[in-house]
Amino acid sequence: MLDRIRARGLKPDVATYNILMKKSPDLATGWELLGAMRNEGLGPNVITYSTLMDKADFQGGKELLAEMHAKGIAPNVIT
Repeated sequence: MLDRIRARGLKPDVATYNILMKKSPDLATGWELLGAMRNEGLGPNVITYSTLMDKADFQGGKELLAEMHAKGIAPNVIT
């Protein structure tokens, strides 16, 4: 999907990545998208982390929450 977006001359943004993470089949794919997002210089936001947590087990969710805190991103009611 990212290749098709770029082929049309568009640049994916945080919202694009968040949507792709939401549609991803599992947490591993979500992590790959997060890495690609960071490689493009885009920082995750509370929606990014909430979306990933939706795919995580309890331990993975705790790790994501800890990463959020370390990056200064406050959880919201959805997180």
